[in-house]
Amino acid sequence: MQSNALARRRGPFVPAAIMPAQLADRMRGQPPPEQRLMIAILADAVDCFQSRDRRLCREAEEWIMSDRYAGPFSFQHICSILQLDPTAVRDTLRRKQARHGATREPSAAGQLPA
Repeated sequence: MQSNALARRRGPFVPAAIMPAQLADRMRGQPPPEQRLMIAILADAVDCFQSRDRRLCREAEEWIMSDRYAGPFSFQHICSILQLDPTAVRDTLRRKQARHGATREPSAAGQLPA
């Protein structure tokens, strides 16, 4: 059993032990589960942004184009954790959208500053 002093030094969010499955993921070079979740969220947003469903597309566009850093699952925060440049991701999506002849008008959230 670990002492209270050791538990206080580690803090509330540092695990006392690592499970074999967690160690195996790290040894295989896979990102930790939290990052895999963030990758899945970003991939889903990109799929929705490219969707023909206007509602999904608009919601994804608002999330992607938002500069808010609100919460752990904001676009800005996910890009930061995954070491992606949010402006480069946005520019790439816009170029791809333009190449594929998007006919919809961009929303106010999709307007990038000049």
